[in-house]
Amino acid sequence: MDKKFLWGSATAAYQCEGAWKEGGKGMSNWDTFCHSEKNNVNPVTGDVANDHYHRYEEDIRMLAEGNQNAYRFSIAWTRIIPNGVGKVSREGIDFYNRVIDTCRKYNVEPLVTLYHYDLPQPMFEQGGWENRATVDAYEEYVKVCFKEFGDKVNYWATINEPNYETLCCYGFGNYPPNVKNLERRWKAMYHLMLASARAIITEPKLILADEPTGALDSKSSKMLLEKISYLNIKNMATILMVTHDAFTASYASRVIFIKDGRIFNELLREGRNRKEFFDDIMDVVTMLGGELNDAF
Repeated sequence: MDKKFLWGSATAAYQCEGAWKEGGKGMSNWDTFCHSEKNNVNPVTGDVANDHYHRYEEDIRMLAEGNQNAYRFSIAWTRIIPNGVGKVSREGIDFYNRVIDTCRKYNVEPLVTLYHYDLPQPMFEQGGWENRATVDAYEEYVKVCFKEFGDKVNYWATINEPNYETLCCYGFGNYPPNVKNLERRWKAMYHLMLASARAIITEPKLILADEPTGALDSKSSKMLLEKISYLNIKNMATILMVTHDAFTASYASRVIFIKDGRIFNELLREGRNRKEFFDDIMDVVTMLGGELNDAF
């Protein structure tokens, strides 16, 4: 694969695919939630959305015509294993193969998210991410995806924004299960992190980490970051991490600062220890709130 800068668009299955009862798809927690009186997020459903299920080729072609060379999309667990566990749907696998093949047709790099909030409804009814069994089911689902699409997809994201999902589910209470209970949040968050770890046991060459320490305490954060560093050194894995935390960023070898959609600064760790690199990161962070010439 050629080394190139990837610039593209991103979607999530429930938000764009539609076709909620087509292609052998099972029911997800969001299908149920959006059809219920609990839907206080937005009084709409994803039944049709923007009909990406039927119009994916048109969408990807337009993306390429706009000079984008990457497309991040999520796979709906309910299209691959409709009930969360058990029988695998060939219709679902065929659909995502067509999406991936279309990306390749238009020279667009597919980046696949394995879970973006839409949990199979039977698993949600059994406790969702509060239930350890969901982790085991997720691992089996991931194995199917890697087997079926692994020869075509180079970039994978395991869990989309676990911190934000659990915040909305158990903090604000506006995502299913619509409760305000931090103890339940930490339990669900732990299982999401465990599921993500189960997915990367396969030793991938690239790991996309979106705010990986966002809802963890300091001890757990340090353990996770040390594990990620180990994967980088031991397995030569590339770690692409998004974070707002300087401590987390100090574990990296290269930090790019983004402000207003543009690259603001870049730091390379090189021979500095982590404490020295952390101090340098903080120096840049203090400048992000204003213009460079505001300090002089």
